[in-house]
Amino acid sequence: MIRFLLITTVLLTCPAVFAGDPTSGGDSGEKDPMLYPRVKIETTLGSFVLELNGEKAPVTVMNFIWYAEDGFYNGTVFHRVMKNKLIQGGGYLPNLDKKLDGLRAGIPSEWNNSLKNEEWTIAMTRRRTRHNSATSQFYINV
Repeated sequence: MIRFLLITTVLLTCPAVFAGDPTSGGDSGEKDPMLYPRVKIETTLGSFVLELNGEKAPVTVMNFIWYAEDGFYNGTVFHRVMKNKLIQGGGYLPNLDKKLDGLRAGIPSEWNNSLKNEEWTIAMTRRRTRHNSATSQFYINV
């Protein structure tokens, strides 16, 4: 029951893409904001900022930004929460129906970019048998 309550209260309500905002908690312009855009995710439990690596994963970053700017993530939930492992979101509505309206085709995998699934990094989910299947769903390693 606790897991269900957490899932239904952690909503992605208003992602916004921005760069160089000094209130975002990141660098003050040291990195090129076009290569390292920041995305603010606002939830019912607070907000946080992600910095994306467009230098090493340009297709993945552009895909994530398109979904955010189009408002696709608005109202979706973190539907998978694994304590001390990950939180996953970007594909389901509060009633746990898969969000299909606005879903795009999968993007190519950029697996050979030397980025790793380390603590507090973000990655896109894929089908186990299809490398080029990432669409809107993502997870954050915790």
